[in-house]
Amino acid sequence: MSDCTSDMPVDLACLVAEDFECLLGQSVRLHAADGTLDCVLDGVLRNPYPSGRVQGGFSLQLLGPLAPVFQQGQHQFDHPHRGPMVLFLTPVGRDAQGMRYEIIFN
Repeated sequence: MSDCTSDMPVDLACLVAEDFECLLGQSVRLHAADGTLDCVLDGVLRNPYPSGRVQGGFSLQLLGPLAPVFQQGQHQFDHPHRGPMVLFLTPVGRDAQGMRYEIIFN
């Protein structure tokens, strides 16, 4: 995990891929104004290209149910070790397993 720890709200610039890799295959909860959505963290992909982040860019791949579908925008992500954080979520498509979402750290 990153060494950016404190009792203050999570600094998104301090987050690294390792902060999420420990959650692979686990259920994570997202919140919106009109409800919650339980998804499985299906992948953590590291961006091989230069990014504006000192720690490098990465993305989270989430798999949720077919309904309800959360819209693109900011949603609270409950991380069991780092606490709640507001992240930008994008629905990327449906498949036989459910609705797929992505969160990019770039």
